[in-house]
Amino acid sequence: MSLNHMSDKQIRKAKKWGDHRKDIEWPDINGLGKERVEMIAFKHQLNDDFPIEFGKEDWKIIDFADRDKYKSKYYFQINVDKPSNVDEDGNTKDEVYEYIKNTGRPYLVCELSAFRQNSYLGDPDNWYYTLGWFHFLRQGLFNNNNNSRKDRWRRIQEQQSIELKPWRTEVRDNDYALICLQKATDSTLIPMHDTHGKYRNWLMLVINQIRNVYPSLPIVIRPHLKPNQVVTEIYWEI
Repeated sequence: MSLNHMSDKQIRKAKKWGDHRKDIEWPDINGLGKERVEMIAFKHQLNDDFPIEFGKEDWKIIDFADRDKYKSKYYFQINVDKPSNVDEDGNTKDEVYEYIKNTGRPYLVCELSAFRQNSYLGDPDNWYYTLGWFHFLRQGLFNNNNNSRKDRWRRIQEQQSIELKPWRTEVRDNDYALICLQKATDSTLIPMHDTHGKYRNWLMLVINQIRNVYPSLPIVIRPHLKPNQVVTEIYWEI
């Protein structure tokens, strides 16, 4: 004998009209008992390089351990996940990236700007940041770039003392090819690692391309301010 929570009349109606459970607005079980907010960031990511504070009541900065106490519409993270986020034993250093991704919610990615005069130094209230949905580089979404006014760039140009000069095309006796390097673990190099495997592979490729086209042109390599072993070893190969 089987038990059914519906009466015979209800069963007949269900057979006649079909299953309409999909039309019912079911309660969000995962969100029960949680504080609903619009945006969440995690305290341990907002360090001295990112002294960010939210000025909106429903934008929260919380401990990662308290994440299950909230249900957020959006998330705010610093930088993006990268290979260096995994230690030598295969353990994840910062679980924020995987957690936010698994929520399925849109998220803003924040990084320092390319203009260092208003980053790291001076009054943090005047610092610039790069913000994009899902990424801070061109892989991200930047909805406010359409019809961007010229005064945005002019303001940055003035604050950073940037002087625009025409591109130099004539060849001079003291010319050289300058290769500017980045930290091997920087998130901007993730596409390079995906394509070339290792930093040295990309650098040696660029050097050989320059030598093939300009055999006599000197090559100057400018390391990042934090040089690494890879660059030192390549110096010896050159």
